[in-house]
Amino acid sequence: MKKELGNSFWGIVDTAVYPVIYMAVVPLLMKNLGNDGFGLWILINSLMVIFQLFNLNIGITAMKELAGQDNATAIKRLNALLSIVLLMFLIVSLVGALCGVFSEQFEYSGFSNAPVRSVFECLALAGFIAGLRFIDQLFHGALKAKELIRVSALLKIINKVGLLAILVYLAVEGFDITSLLYGNVVFSLLNLIIMYVVIANYYPNYIPGLSSDKELMKGLFRFSLWPWLQSLFVVIAFQTDRFWVSSYAGLDEVANYGLIATIFNHIHLIFSTMFIWVLPRVSAMKTRSIDPFPFYQKIREAFSTFVLLSLLGFYFLSPFIIPLWIGSEHYLDMKDYLKLFIVFELLFAHTIMPFFYMNATGKERQITYLTALFCFLSYSFMLAVLISTQNISWMIGGMALSMVISMPILNYYGLENATRRSRYIEAIKDMLPSYCAVGLIMLPMPWSLILLIPILYWVTRSMNVFYQMSKNAKIFNFNK
Repeated sequence: MKKELGNSFWGIVDTAVYPVIYMAVVPLLMKNLGNDGFGLWILINSLMVIFQLFNLNIGITAMKELAGQDNATAIKRLNALLSIVLLMFLIVSLVGALCGVFSEQFEYSGFSNAPVRSVFECLALAGFIAGLRFIDQLFHGALKAKELIRVSALLKIINKVGLLAILVYLAVEGFDITSLLYGNVVFSLLNLIIMYVVIANYYPNYIPGLSSDKELMKGLFRFSLWPWLQSLFVVIAFQTDRFWVSSYAGLDEVANYGLIATIFNHIHLIFSTMFIWVLPRVSAMKTRSIDPFPFYQKIREAFSTFVLLSLLGFYFLSPFIIPLWIGSEHYLDMKDYLKLFIVFELLFAHTIMPFFYMNATGKERQITYLTALFCFLSYSFMLAVLISTQNISWMIGGMALSMVISMPILNYYGLENATRRSRYIEAIKDMLPSYCAVGLIMLPMPWSLILLIPILYWVTRSMNVFYQMSKNAKIFNFNK
């Protein structure tokens, strides 16, 4: 158990340290880049996240394919994976250049007032940087395959914090976005050199090279198709919104919207990382013919309680914290976005546990279809509301409304797959605490405070779940 807790701790540190430091320096970036410059920076970073779709889950593939292998076999597979990565690197670099050509030729409104000498240059650099990250992800996957979680986390933190320090320095010194991107390229190349030195230490005699084993490459390429499709749907649905905002409201508004959206991307990622150990635990129980559903139900209730309390706490504290961070003027511009994104995350967080459970129990195809469903509904509601109202706040509300509809469907199929019987009532019942929390936030005071009664009742009941888990640790395999 000590090792698993250590891995969880370093996983959380890896995920949480960078967002905290990034948010701390955001006021400096906003001040020195200006609203249009910061809005462009948000768009370029969103584009680089979208470019990550080309990585084909290379880090996860490396973890699976290199784990437990002798050094010679691991090196052979590592170079086969590197060959795939370099192909993806060329493709994403080309896509970045094509995006740059498209933006300049067709004068896409989101970039029409970009404070840079060349939009093409910026987007081409974005594609190149995204490709460099593929190699970085491969090397980190190779480290995790040997369960070197702490080594990987420390290297990631050093890389991310160092890169952020370079970017802040360049921004404060008055350099534009293009210079920041060139600084990113130079620092990323230096990071890859350091990563190679570390990899060579744990994989003796490793020399990077191209593989000629096409069958091996083909087999590796086919791995993780369904999880990759799930990532594809989520990234398209929840990263391209910034570009629609820029089209309707310009780069200045992207700075406000994009900052809040980025905060909640990190919050969602932290929720996922804290409970990612559920996936291998459920998978192991399934392999040993132990019914994982009772364990899953208890953990899901504990997870839901943690998410609800965290987000409500953030909602009530944000009027005091956020103005101190970015200033009262910026907070007033973002206040509605913040409120509605809290509502959205209260609902969207319900996707995390079914994702772990269904992927772990061999239901990858079903959860992929369900992911496609809730992403499609969210995107449809987002566009429909934005086009009809041209109001960004209402657009977020539309996304949240889609989750009100789709999350009970996701819960229903998750329960049906686990128990082999229909559970319509339970699927809706599981959502009631979140619906009450949404009402508490959205309804006018003091009437909304009535909803605190069912919320407090549910939280009090959930405390019993934590007690049962600590008392029956062996039953739930916590001490293994």
